[in-house]
Amino acid sequence: MKSDPTNKSGRCVRRWWSISLLALSVATGALACTQQATTPAAATANGGLAAVAATAVTDAAPDIRDVVIELDGLLHDAWVQAGVTPTPTAADATFLRRVSLDLAGVVPDIAATKAFLASGKRSALVDGLVGSDAFARHWTNYWDDLLMAQGRSQLVDRGAFRQWLHREMADGTRYDQLVRKLITATGVNSTGGRRNMMMAYEPTAAATEPAEGVNGAVNWVLRGARSPQDLAGSASRVFLGVQIQCAECHDHPTEKWTQDDFRGFTSAFMRADGVPIDKGRVMGIRRVDLVDNASMNRRLRRRMRRTGYGEQQPIGLDGTSLESDNPRLALADWMTAPDNPWFARAIVNRMWGYFNGGGFIDPVDDIRADSEVVAPAVLAALTRDFVDNGYDLRRLMRVIVSTSAYQRSSLPPGATAASLWSAFELRPMNDAQLLDSLVTASGIEPVLEEIAGERLPRIKARMRKQFRFTFDVDEDSDDDAFTGTISQALMQMNGMLASAGCSALDGSTLGDAARAGGGDGATIETLYLATLSRQPTSEELAFWTQYVDEAATAETKVRRPRGGGPVGRVYRRKRLADLGPRDVAYEDVLWALLNSSEFFFIH
Repeated sequence: MKSDPTNKSGRCVRRWWSISLLALSVATGALACTQQATTPAAATANGGLAAVAATAVTDAAPDIRDVVIELDGLLHDAWVQAGVTPTPTAADATFLRRVSLDLAGVVPDIAATKAFLASGKRSALVDGLVGSDAFARHWTNYWDDLLMAQGRSQLVDRGAFRQWLHREMADGTRYDQLVRKLITATGVNSTGGRRNMMMAYEPTAAATEPAEGVNGAVNWVLRGARSPQDLAGSASRVFLGVQIQCAECHDHPTEKWTQDDFRGFTSAFMRADGVPIDKGRVMGIRRVDLVDNASMNRRLRRRMRRTGYGEQQPIGLDGTSLESDNPRLALADWMTAPDNPWFARAIVNRMWGYFNGGGFIDPVDDIRADSEVVAPAVLAALTRDFVDNGYDLRRLMRVIVSTSAYQRSSLPPGATAASLWSAFELRPMNDAQLLDSLVTASGIEPVLEEIAGERLPRIKARMRKQFRFTFDVDEDSDDDAFTGTISQALMQMNGMLASAGCSALDGSTLGDAARAGGGDGATIETLYLATLSRQPTSEELAFWTQYVDEAATAETKVRRPRGGGPVGRVYRRKRLADLGPRDVAYEDVLWALLNSSEFFFIH
């Protein structure tokens, strides 16, 4: 069969064959090989188990070493009591890729991979990640997705909110202060004008300086300006881990929260009022000035009375009165107080669940008095450390990823499910992680920058919007199984981003590797480092070397692709006439790696 990239049937068959063989290799042990233990796998529940549990703290940073040792000791006790033997500690390459995706939202580039594999300094790696620009972008995406609904409102400037959020993430704002700024936000929402898609979807745009006189945080409050009950429900769910919105309509016989509790909590938001700055008809965002009134404004009072609300006294969930000149300020004081029984516990539980695939209490946003708590001593110790160290989110993340639970290898294919975080749980990348990782692994961004110039942010914004629509994953779902969709598979395999990224264009990962002169083995090793953050096994290297040799002997005629949207139009402007049969074979190798389960999953 001729290796003609424009011959869709021929190339698809060859690519399907390539990826099928790769998947077979992974299923029979290649993936397990990347996660070999740094301690013996046959550890027993008494002697060997202690050695396995201790490995995670050997490289913990000095400022967190004591708490990591405490947490690992408590986990060790829980494993012994349950008769659970944890998996071995993950290999350096596995840990590098895992923690890069979890902390920075993207796979490491080749230079970072080589540097870490040469040093093996996990604490230095973690500290570098939490101080990186990628960390701020990734956690801007995380909190933006969690706090802002996808619906549109003319009062809400999503871009201004992301700008504000990005600065808070970059500055390392304490979590209690971050929540306080959101709850009590006042000021102007936007500079006005047409919505800027780039600002809403492209995270690099969030790094720009704020417009003078604009407080992006007010857009979170304005999102619920017409339905404060929804805003109250969101605040309780996200910041306290408590679902109170079920009590909006009636008292439930089996629930703790009553309708009076819900209405009292909601009342804390009812004096926030957006005073219009722009009058008449406005194209795009309507500017408003968010202020706190002495009482509920007339429009909202009429609307709420139709649903049975009156001027009810604001209260916290424990009955604490929040009645004051500024109930939102009183709410923030009550919510972020060190003795609040929900606040710190909720974020610690949420972060543990994010990094380890399941919280101490699940779902993480539905904590009840009768909820089952897994390893309660670990939760209590981690919460105490979080409060004692000033609600420092970065420290909390550093502690969690340094624990023995996070640094376990994942289970081999066919193994039964683990309990008590005795093995790392596989998780699919979300839409933002996948897009950024495809761009980084393929090295296509410099190529796009060269051709697109000033249009690049717009192109990236369109790609991000498309990926969000296709690959959006509900991270809070309690479904323990991941089921991919046909549209996801087709976009991953046949999308123009994957096709362009797999091309041997000058300046891309493959283009540079193929022209480096190191031979097939060196090129294939570079592709593995770029995509899977590890060296290929001897079996994989032998297979792909033979594949490239055989494929390179076929007659190949390279043509420019057709269609494909904005990336395709950029892609077609590159000259491909200098690509030969060996380049096309390398493209198939990279395509197979980018479409493998090992690339798509955080493991």
